[in-house]
Amino acid sequence: MSQIPISIETSNGPSGNLPDPGQVDSDRASSWTESLAGIFPFLFFGMAVILDEAGYKLLLTVFFYFGYALLLIIAAIAWYKGSPRWSYPYTGFLLLFTWYREDFEMPGVQLFGLTILQPGEFWGWRVWIPFAVAILLVLLAARSWRPLVELFKNMWRDWTMLTFGLYGMIPLVSWWLFDEMHGIWIPISLSAVNLLLMAGALGYLRSGSTKQRVVTLLAGLLPTWPIVILVPAFYWHGRRVPYLSGPINGYSQILPGIIFAAIITLIMFSPGLFKLVIIKIKASQPHKDG
Repeated sequence: MSQIPISIETSNGPSGNLPDPGQVDSDRASSWTESLAGIFPFLFFGMAVILDEAGYKLLLTVFFYFGYALLLIIAAIAWYKGSPRWSYPYTGFLLLFTWYREDFEMPGVQLFGLTILQPGEFWGWRVWIPFAVAILLVLLAARSWRPLVELFKNMWRDWTMLTFGLYGMIPLVSWWLFDEMHGIWIPISLSAVNLLLMAGALGYLRSGSTKQRVVTLLAGLLPTWPIVILVPAFYWHGRRVPYLSGPINGYSQILPGIIFAAIITLIMFSPGLFKLVIIKIKASQPHKDG
């Protein structure tokens, strides 16, 4: 699909020919190519779940590092292009996954007899180096701050882009809620969650109005909560673990799970509520004549 070059005049002259996706995308549905690109992070995560539950730990590690690099490359290209709508789940997923990896142990790496990475140490801030390098390369290629400006400006123009970015974090959140769980129902449940989220993302990208986008995201998100709340509750109920004196009461976690889901959903759609408040305030202000 061809993009419309837009040059914005500033005090220092034209800012360049990077596209203005917030303006271009605000009133149209994404193409099928863009939509398929937008659901790729969910597809990637679904494959990771299958590898994890199948017990291919080494292959899963390689897949995650390769996949992380691929997602970061695609995200960097999207940032340079002005952060089109389909790219926001990439940014959300990469931010949460990178933060999550901070507390992972580094593998020991030696080069010419010198220890480059000490085994047993945590990644910490070093895990952010690839992400920071990608941003730096994008800014150098654009020779301006425009890519970062567009990333945030698009969300100001259309608040659902921020919600869509947060939506891209949900696969990881659901995976964490299934931590230390095993059995055939775990990959089935996580696959169902991922398919629902993927369908919601596809519907969002193929929608051409804010109302349709909100409905499709909710349609993808809300059905996932009963799965990630009830399946762990039933799984853990009655089980015994070494550090507890009695069996686990899994049912006691249902209410906290519902509260957690409500808070996450409210946070995700709070930009829309914020915009409604602004509209109400502006509408209530008296108009000055002349």
